[in-house]
Amino acid sequence: MTVLTEGRIVSVVRAAEAVLSQRAGSSVVLDDPEDLGGRGRTTVVRVRVAQNPFSQARTLVIKALPVDEEPHAFHREIAAYKYATTLPTQSRPGPQIIASDADARVLVLSDLGHGRSMSELLTGRDVTEAALWEAVEHDCNALVTHHPLFFKPLRRLDDRTPVSRCARLAAQMGVNVLSFHTNLDATERGLNDQLAHKLGVKGLKPLLPSRDPRRPRAGLGRIGQVAPTKLEKFLGQVAKSLGLRDLRYVGAERRAIRRVAVMTGSGGGYFSEAKAAGADVLVTGDVKYHQALDALAEGIALVDIGHFAGEIGMVPWLTQELRRWTRARSNRVKIFAATSGADPFRFWRPGR
Repeated sequence: MTVLTEGRIVSVVRAAEAVLSQRAGSSVVLDDPEDLGGRGRTTVVRVRVAQNPFSQARTLVIKALPVDEEPHAFHREIAAYKYATTLPTQSRPGPQIIASDADARVLVLSDLGHGRSMSELLTGRDVTEAALWEAVEHDCNALVTHHPLFFKPLRRLDDRTPVSRCARLAAQMGVNVLSFHTNLDATERGLNDQLAHKLGVKGLKPLLPSRDPRRPRAGLGRIGQVAPTKLEKFLGQVAKSLGLRDLRYVGAERRAIRRVAVMTGSGGGYFSEAKAAGADVLVTGDVKYHQALDALAEGIALVDIGHFAGEIGMVPWLTQELRRWTRARSNRVKIFAATSGADPFRFWRPGR
């Protein structure tokens, strides 16, 4: 641990002592700081309550964000922890907030214990019961996926819905869930790049560039060129490249295709951006009826490959990337690729 880090830890502990003492109305002394690391410039420290006349000896966790960052991030942290604290104890997804200081960017949280260190993890596309059981079979305590388990806050962990059932199972199994979602789509060499390469699109640029000037190749969607062709022939190339027997499309089959935009996931709503960027066609999934009507009126072709097909190859690719990342840091983490998971849609054809 460097002197700078030690100084930062000391200042964080002193700030936590001040806010706890003010809250308790008496001096609170924190001792034995243990650096737990932290993401980016965030500092996370476990401390022992050495002197407090109002409670028994215990440990707490202090989380401090850099004071020079925008305050919105800290306020979001407070809101998240306060919401979790309002839930019943058995339904809380994380620690309880004890105190906070917005000026010092310090949060004091309950200590959930040391937990089990991550030694095995499983990569998958979705958080499903099958994926969770597969993680248990490999003795993994982490499931890393593309799609998150839920998009709305859960109020209880029970079996009323598939989502709450999976959340309950994950908690009972001790399987942590980490989902990249849009980050994995937008990052350089991410899912949009993977899809564009499979379709033979060259000279790629982000369709909607990242606002981070340090990442000029990141952003939502990709746009580039293919050899001049017609939409009818391009559809065949897409189907062959992705191993598909069925495609939905919008546009005249004789339409000239030269510039191609791709958007993994549900990107039908971005046809205007694709047209403005000069695309002749947008390849995406989950296109809605009125999006198709509007794209037809605007004069841009759409190819709907479905949600699943746009992410084919995601699991082995992410597994390889995580293995490379852990090896470079000498982390002895075993990483397994999930074999469960398939496109839930089936297509009926007369005469089958």
